[in-house]
Amino acid sequence: MKRLLRRLMWAAALSAVCAVQAAPRGGMQSVMDIKAVRLENPASFWRNGKEETARDAVLIRVKVPNVSDFQPMGRTSPLFVLDGFVCQMIQDPFPAGDAILLAPAAGGARELLMTDPGEWAPSVNDSGLRAMKRVLSSAELKGRSLKVKAPAASAPVAAYKNVDDLRRDVLREGR
Repeated sequence: MKRLLRRLMWAAALSAVCAVQAAPRGGMQSVMDIKAVRLENPASFWRNGKEETARDAVLIRVKVPNVSDFQPMGRTSPLFVLDGFVCQMIQDPFPAGDAILLAPAAGGARELLMTDPGEWAPSVNDSGLRAMKRVLSSAELKGRSLKVKAPAASAPVAAYKNVDDLRRDVLREGR
């Protein structure tokens, strides 16, 4: 009887661990704000293992409900990828829950994806992103993918000398 009870307890513990590992990871809730910016010195972005630069960019504020993915734990935080470009994180979402990202500007609606923790920016590529989308269930992908619309052409464009000046301004505003 004791042996059977131990086996049942072991099976229950194992199923609980499997359920936790299979639970969907955190993601993004919504795009809260998007602004056009122009940089005198271009910003660098990774795309398909190559570093590219852009002077015209967008500043995107995203609500991240599960900030625990961004706590320092000996691995890199999840990356945000806008149409294949790895965004620069201007403000980490931990602990407030708002991430502020910088991405190259382009017109129209674009897809913003959030990777798993531990990804390395130069290794993110289009085929890996397609594979990630195939593996995730539709519910998991919905939480890790958002549509981002470009700012209106008539919207004001904030000018900065470089990314460091932009970062200082954003952090000073306490957004």
